[in-house]
Amino acid sequence: MDVQAVSALLAALVILAIGASVILRNRTDRTYVSFSTFTFVVSAWQLCTFIETATGSALWRWLALWPAATIPPTAIAFFRQFLAQPSIGGPHRPPRVTLAWTLLAYLALIYGAVGWPVHESLWFLVPFGAYVFGGLYRCVYDMFVQYRATTKRVERARIRYLMLGGLLATTLALTDVLPRFVAAWPTVGNVLSILYLYFISQTLFRYRLIDVNELVGKMAVLGSLVVLLWAVYGLLLSWVGGGQDGLFLLNALVASFVILILFEPVRALLENTVNRWLLRQRTELRGRLETLRRELQHVVDVPDLVRRVITALEESRRLAAKAGLAYIQGNHLLIALLEPKGSLGRTAAKVGLDAAAALKRIEELPPGADSVKAEPGRQPVAGRTL
Repeated sequence: MDVQAVSALLAALVILAIGASVILRNRTDRTYVSFSTFTFVVSAWQLCTFIETATGSALWRWLALWPAATIPPTAIAFFRQFLAQPSIGGPHRPPRVTLAWTLLAYLALIYGAVGWPVHESLWFLVPFGAYVFGGLYRCVYDMFVQYRATTKRVERARIRYLMLGGLLATTLALTDVLPRFVAAWPTVGNVLSILYLYFISQTLFRYRLIDVNELVGKMAVLGSLVVLLWAVYGLLLSWVGGGQDGLFLLNALVASFVILILFEPVRALLENTVNRWLLRQRTELRGRLETLRRELQHVVDVPDLVRRVITALEESRRLAAKAGLAYIQGNHLLIALLEPKGSLGRTAAKVGLDAAAALKRIEELPPGADSVKAEPGRQPVAGRTL
């Protein structure tokens, strides 16, 4: 079994775990569902590739082409759904043309099974590979089009990260399936594909595009947890269970209990350490908001609440605004910020009965966030110059 087969197996398992983690978060969100479908298809292709490489079976070589043919429509459907989110503002377009090419690929594979094995010929595999990777490069092109249409500096930078990462991951994945000449090509394509899909999954969880520092921090935490889990399993199973086959399952059970007990506190410790190192400003903002949440639990006066919130925003230096105003709309209190020119800008917080919980939105609000206009029916209750 060569390194290509092992790499495909590891990629299949990790990508399957990434897709499962997303669909378990929310099974009704169309973006989550489309991403999970895409990852499941990629995982199925990697798994079939592993079995075909390990066994050399012609049947599994034919079966591996089915999920490969399904990758372009699922990838394009996800990225177009992702770019059509209100925070990004792209148009929603179903992959109709890609589905037509997918149907032709399916028909060719069926003909290869019942008639002449066309799927084993080079003149079929080359156009088929162009179709698969052409669909992935089309996703990169869609992101490029949305990048040029976006006017906000912060969103342009984040879409650029996503676009360049997709271009690099697709190109290196292409090198993994090209014929080898002298020696096996390093399997960096699978590794980068895993990192890229993990990056997108974290973007979905955060409801925005995370930047490079956040990605590095999350990968550092994830890598540290992997090393910890490996150390616990390895030491316990090799030390206590060495040479005792009957105790293997018992030792695995004990190791699992130890890991479950240590997982949450160790993850919290690692996240705090990495965030203090890489994301000092965000860590300070999170600490200020935690203090503010505790204070607001005992505040009943609306002007006092507005003063405390705007003061906390001022001290955080997270939002570049000139003044803050508060409006009552229905049963909610909307705390808005004034742009430097005096126009009503982005909403900083929408506070209902649970003021402390609503303030979590401030953590996700970067400088230069979407602007909102004043609406009729809002009653100003307080203001403060920052």
